[in-house]
Amino acid sequence: MGGRDRIRNPAWRGTLVLAASILCVLAACSDGREQQTGRVAVRVTDHRTGIEDFTSLHVTFAAISLHRRREPRRTGWVELLRSTPAVDIVPLKDGRSAPVGAERIETGRYDALRVRFGDIQGTLRHGGLVNVAPIGTTIAVDLDVQAESRRAVLIDLYVEDQTDHQPGRYALKIQEITVGEERE
Repeated sequence: MGGRDRIRNPAWRGTLVLAASILCVLAACSDGREQQTGRVAVRVTDHRTGIEDFTSLHVTFAAISLHRRREPRRTGWVELLRSTPAVDIVPLKDGRSAPVGAERIETGRYDALRVRFGDIQGTLRHGGLVNVAPIGTTIAVDLDVQAESRRAVLIDLYVEDQTDHQPGRYALKIQEITVGEERE
């Protein structure tokens, strides 16, 4: 059957109409532009409170999310990172930091960062393992992600010595979050 005969055939005509309809729907759903994204890199540093007791303190993040400005607080969260590799924060002092991860996210303004800690494994100077309670938190940020921008978020962590409280442990918290441009 030649090309013209196929078009005259009712079965082929139906297939062509269906294919044309699908293409029209796809074209209507797309505004013709690709979604604009920018890169956001997360780094971690150590605020020196309580950390002197440790020879190592390996921290992972279960999830790090950003909240879109002007969205309801219950919604509007964009997951940035999930299940990060462990970072030993003990050597991260005097301006040093370590990468946690980086992802491309949709352009826009973000007004909060939410952290959920994963595993935390601490070793004390006298050789024992220690219970470190992660305290996840949401912190206000002012993060503007523009097309092809390279933004950096620095999470400054600190360990709070709570051994004088029952049940006698340490707590890992966020001291502050700094937003800037990512350095190459």
